[in-house]
Amino acid sequence: PDETECKMGFSREQLTRITRGIFKARKAEEDIDRVQSFETDGFAVIRALAAQRDRQLCSSSASTRGVLVRATSAYVPQPSKQIGKHIFCYRIAVHNQGEESVQLLGRQWEILDANGAVTGSVPRGSHGVVGHTPVLKPGESFEYHSGVELPTSEGRMSGSFQMMVVPEGEGDKEKTQSEVFDVTVEPFALRVPASANNTQN
Repeated sequence: PDETECKMGFSREQLTRITRGIFKARKAEEDIDRVQSFETDGFAVIRALAAQRDRQLCSSSASTRGVLVRATSAYVPQPSKQIGKHIFCYRIAVHNQGEESVQLLGRQWEILDANGAVTGSVPRGSHGVVGHTPVLKPGESFEYHSGVELPTSEGRMSGSFQMMVVPEGEGDKEKTQSEVFDVTVEPFALRVPASANNTQN
């Protein structure tokens, strides 16, 4: 692959094909230095595949009525050994891809640990996000970060945002409850990466 492709990234199929090509070349090579070079390159691609899989698991994307929500999580390493505590941060980006202005009124979350037990929840309609109830015109976006703590090294989050269409020229007091709709946040994983486990051990 050339430099431009490397910067843009590869699909899983491309990385798999590259890895197979590397190990196939290794098998046919007799020079020990080149064999070792092929092995190093091959395992580097395997690590890239694992990292890419983690990123895919720890993110989600869903669109409801023209409102696109992207979610991404990341593990936050702890300086001290806090047994039974795993902290994750997550980023939420809300994009209004529709033709009407909308306002984010509330949220709902369900947080599960690795055993499927509910370790945290936010009831539907809880006010805003991080103290904000942003109004998004067509083409506008809003992004925020927050965090969550789990008793296990893996878990997942899912939920929804309560949005309201903002009619042109009308104030908030004139809006009716029927204009409120739910925007889905698809499940995304909360995972301690293998590299973090190796560092801590």
